[in-house]
Amino acid sequence: MARPCWDLADKVDIKNQARVHLWYGEKFGKDFPAFKCTEDGVDRYLISCTRLGVRVHDASLYAPDYLDDMWHGILRMNPLNAQPELFARKCRQYQQRWPWLRVEPAASSEEVQ
Repeated sequence: MARPCWDLADKVDIKNQARVHLWYGEKFGKDFPAFKCTEDGVDRYLISCTRLGVRVHDASLYAPDYLDDMWHGILRMNPLNAQPELFARKCRQYQQRWPWLRVEPAASSEEVQ
């Protein structure tokens, strides 16, 4: 059984990725395709270090950008969802809560591999 999360210091945001394409365009002004699998949705997260998912069936971690940026507090725009204005706004929101975070240019494909 899953542990309740109401005692966590920060909010946990859980989304049903299969439905994001239904509301994303209206909310953010950019349409998204319907996803074929959950990983497709995670791959489109705005900030690379937030591209994390836990598979329910086996509790394995899906982290296409690995965990280095998350551990080091580095915010990079996801090149699969390049929206500079939305990225900048989201980074400001994150830095208000966690001032130690820093914004960096997107990692090149060579750096990630």
